[in-house]
Amino acid sequence: MQEIIKKINDAHKKMAFEKGPFSFFALFKKEDAPDLWVLIVSAQWAPKKNELEHLRYISKTINEFLTIDETAKLSHIILMDTQDSEDMERLRGAGSVKEPLVIKNEEIFGVPVKEAVLLALA
Repeated sequence: MQEIIKKINDAHKKMAFEKGPFSFFALFKKEDAPDLWVLIVSAQWAPKKNELEHLRYISKTINEFLTIDETAKLSHIILMDTQDSEDMERLRGAGSVKEPLVIKNEEIFGVPVKEAVLLALA
């Protein structure tokens, strides 16, 4: 699993270089799907009004880094506006993310999360 996280973090860094920083970039493993990751991202350069275009770019970039088997472990990608939520304020209390930050067994954005790996938080 660590290899997938490293590869997705490498894709994250490439996208941040090409497009700009993410305010939020994290992998979530929900309690009801413990074998699959959900990628949740938020960035000023990726507004919801052009959601499909941004999701295609993010998906294409991630697929450049992952094998087919690794891609199968990524359930889906969610593009969201996370700026003003209570959960974002709580997560920001942990400080900036310089290395992947693992959170276990919490509720985030109203969803029970078995494990979350934060790769960017601003």
